[in-house]
Amino acid sequence: MLKECCFLFQKACIISIIIYGVFGLIFFDYQIGMFICNYYNIPRNLALTPVSFGAVYNIMIVLFIIEIYIIAYIFTIKKKI
Repeated sequence: MLKECCFLFQKACIISIIIYGVFGLIFFDYQIGMFICNYYNIPRNLALTPVSFGAVYNIMIVLFIIEIYIIAYIFTIKKKI
């Protein structure tokens, strides 16, 4: 019983760390998008196409996808070693 509780607690901690990491990464990307828009005087709600989000969200999505790809690539390389 104690072993199962410890395993469940460990699993919950790992999942919560991953969730906090993802939200932290999204918040960081949002701040970078805001900085780029302010630095280059780009309107935050500038839509490049009629169905796209604003410029800040476009930058945030692109950065998040690139970061997830890099993290997955690093884990793939580490797994081969």
